[in-house]
Amino acid sequence: MPRAPAKPKTPLYLINLEGGGDTDITVVNKKVFDWIGRDFSCDAGEYSRDETIPGTDVVANVTCGSYDNDRALAASAHFTEQGFGTIKAALAYIKEQRGELADEYHGCIY
Repeated sequence: MPRAPAKPKTPLYLINLEGGGDTDITVVNKKVFDWIGRDFSCDAGEYSRDETIPGTDVVANVTCGSYDNDRALAASAHFTEQGFGTIKAALAYIKEQRGELADEYHGCIY
């Protein structure tokens, strides 16, 4: 009897933030990952603005000069249940969720 086709794996995304001797690794979905990398333009005299993390009601303050890192910090702080101390632990979680690592973001803790 033929086997049923395997279910496609869910793409998951890794945020890896480092700084001051700390490392913060978080796994997020595509919607959040795309938000982190989405372009951000500022009007003259504008320093920052508030944005909502996709899929939540959490507001993040995003600055013009480091918008992607600000978004990654906000996502990492919000999705703490998907936070890990090592990349190995994050990859094990992705495997446990029947996911696959689709992409990653590297930034700074400051």
